[in-house]
Amino acid sequence: MGLLRYQSTTGLAADQIEELVARVWQITYCTRKRGRPPVLGLYRAVALTLVYVRQNLNQAAVGHLFGVSQQTLSIIYRKMLQLIGQALSNIQKAHRALGCPGSAWFNALVTLLMNNAH
Repeated sequence: MGLLRYQSTTGLAADQIEELVARVWQITYCTRKRGRPPVLGLYRAVALTLVYVRQNLNQAAVGHLFGVSQQTLSIIYRKMLQLIGQALSNIQKAHRALGCPGSAWFNALVTLLMNNAH
């Protein structure tokens, strides 16, 4: 399956999701574990988390959209929410150090995650 267009369901454009995925990848690269490959790749795991937070659907419905069980979605969501939060914190620290406000998409994402996290 090719990449789905997630803008309508996440509120972020593809390049914004890619930037967020790159930030999460930077966090996970040094700490990744060997063993069984993940059920979803990093891009789809981040997209799953964003869809779940923004759309306020139940886990079974979002899991069905991504081809995973509710239990798997729950595991992915908890891990990705933590990593996305860490990535956003790192971005926020960098913005403060440079003395500049965050970009509009960054601020919108922070607001979305803080207001709608389950």
